[in-house]
Amino acid sequence: MPDIRRAKETTDPDLVEAQTDLSEVFQEAREDGLPRPARATVEAADRLLREMFQLSPRPYSVYPTPDREIAIHGQHVNSGSVLVLCDSEGGALCLVSLLRTSRRARYSDVDDLPDGFLTQALHDLDRLAGIGRGSRCLTETTSSRALTQPAPRAPTRAPTKVPA
Repeated sequence: MPDIRRAKETTDPDLVEAQTDLSEVFQEAREDGLPRPARATVEAADRLLREMFQLSPRPYSVYPTPDREIAIHGQHVNSGSVLVLCDSEGGALCLVSLLRTSRRARYSDVDDLPDGFLTQALHDLDRLAGIGRGSRCLTETTSSRALTQPAPRAPTRAPTKVPA
């Protein structure tokens, strides 16, 4: 069983549940017939999970994948999701789907996370889900303002007549 560091400063049930899920990834992988994730991947996912929770306290799903990755998935049903895949080679892939937009970033070193991209994605998800963190939010960027502005209207044209 991996050595998961419990956050000393919190007993938040969402974080405790996510850390419990993380501590069970070896067993879950075995039960699902998946390759066992590397211990270093679990340790990196543990650090990243705690930091993501500090940025955006919410329920996170944590589970192994068929590619020996550890997935950390935060989502809101009506807004979208942020998925981070910590891979067995020490890298990560961050997939963001908010409303009708998607973006992603690949990292050769998971220790580079959380960065501005992931931080902004989590704050955008919070804002869209209506659970913003007020003073915890970073200053808005152009991309986050674009998410809160109405979409431009399509230009209207007069109907054209089709010859008979």
